[in-house]
Amino acid sequence: MVDPVSALTIISLAVTPFLNTEAGKASVGKIAEKLTEGTLKKMGELWALVHKKLCSKKLPEVDIAVRKAQQGDQSAINNVAKYLEQVMGTDNDFATEVQKLTQEIQQEITIQQGAGSKVYNVFGGKVEENTFTENKAPIIKDNNGTITINWGIPPSH
Repeated sequence: MVDPVSALTIISLAVTPFLNTEAGKASVGKIAEKLTEGTLKKMGELWALVHKKLCSKKLPEVDIAVRKAQQGDQSAINNVAKYLEQVMGTDNDFATEVQKLTQEIQQEITIQQGAGSKVYNVFGGKVEENTFTENKAPIIKDNNGTITINWGIPPSH
């Protein structure tokens, strides 16, 4: 069974770029400032996947909830999350695909939220400031500013 918070998170991530309200458009603008085009595309893929699965059930209450969710209706978003939870509980392949895509989106959001952050390192009383513009890889330094990594060959001392 899917955690309802997870289902709500999935729906919230999936529906945000498609909100047809002014508030929705404003939130998309804020998201777009931080996210890459690839992440927004993944959000679209997530919504398409969820939309197709839920609407394939041909249940009027689901169709209505999906349409209202696209308009930004929070109670409809909550209802769609409940429908999604039910479907994910019965279709493991679908659940796995949705959760994988959601994790990728959340990871990208987390990475981009860190972009522009300042990190201060103190080495031997000397403070070094680093500003990260893109947190996709770790930055490794020693107190001299460089580090050597030897693969398979131990360093000679």
